[in-house]
Amino acid sequence: MFGSKTTQISVNVYNLLQDGVKFNLPGMGIYHTGVVVNGTEYAFGGGEGSGTGVWEQTPKECPSNCTFKENIKIGECKKSQREIDQILDQMKNEYKASKYDVASNNCNVFSNDACQRLCGKSIPSWINRPASLLSMFSGGKKDDAPSIQTPTSSFDIAVQKEKKKEKKENEKEKKKEQDKQKENMDKFRNRWANYDTNQSGGSDNVKK
Repeated sequence: MFGSKTTQISVNVYNLLQDGVKFNLPGMGIYHTGVVVNGTEYAFGGGEGSGTGVWEQTPKECPSNCTFKENIKIGECKKSQREIDQILDQMKNEYKASKYDVASNNCNVFSNDACQRLCGKSIPSWINRPASLLSMFSGGKKDDAPSIQTPTSSFDIAVQKEKKKEKKENEKEKKKEQDKQKENMDKFRNRWANYDTNQSGGSDNVKK
């Protein structure tokens, strides 16, 4: 009898940056996380409007103010793909961009909640440990601490996908052009080599 299919659940952990520099509290780093499910990474961030703060991305394609740190395996999900999709869709409705809070409702809170719902396990406690200290950082101004912003509308997400598609197409066209130039250069070299050979042969015949 065949066993039921399981889905590996993991989290990608990123170092948060501020002004291009790794952001730390004394003795600990500040982290952003995303949950990886079936080759797609789900993450949560803040923004204006009433839309969801959850977005999908290619794993390890971190926001501009992050650098990738590590991937951590959390557990196995024994739910069907339909059940997984239902859970993630429900979380998209629950986690609104406007409700994001760097200390109490951040990306790590979302990641932990998603892992618990999908496989019944939590992310390592050290990942979100510094969050409660952020409210006391810089004179209690949480706005001074780095946060994650997310596209909050389907239009924004579509624009990002279109830009990525356009970039790939441009790279493809550039490679085709480079290959064409190389092909033309090879043809030129071959013609020149044949011409040089013929000229050398002609000179020998004249001497004879």
